[in-house]
Amino acid sequence: FKFLVVDDNEINRRVLTKLLENHIVYTARNGKEAVELFQKHQHESRTFDLIMMDIEMPVMNGLEATERIRILENESNLEKQHQVSILAITGNARSSEMDHILQQGIDEIIIKPINKSILFSALKKYLEFNPAFVDK
Repeated sequence: FKFLVVDDNEINRRVLTKLLENHIVYTARNGKEAVELFQKHQHESRTFDLIMMDIEMPVMNGLEATERIRILENESNLEKQHQVSILAITGNARSSEMDHILQQGIDEIIIKPINKSILFSALKKYLEFNPAFVDK
């Protein structure tokens, strides 16, 4: 699979990259870099299978980046079932904020610190993902 991990914290990017080490993983430090990478890969035969997006980042936050990615997909006339799945990775999600996040084009919310089994369960939900490929 081909993943995009977006987080301003280098340790969080490393942890997620390590969990996905047998797959293709691109990283971005903020939403602006994520949108630029998405645009670059959007017209390739294989775009990202899934994006893991931090919500609170400098330059451009995860919700704005998600909105821009969804706009790019809509401009390409991409059917909803072919849109990239975007998981929010956040440490600050109260129930009132979670509803707002999900209304912004995010498919699911994963709370930091990352729990490997919760993450793999979410990946299985959105991809034909077998944790055995990454769980050594």
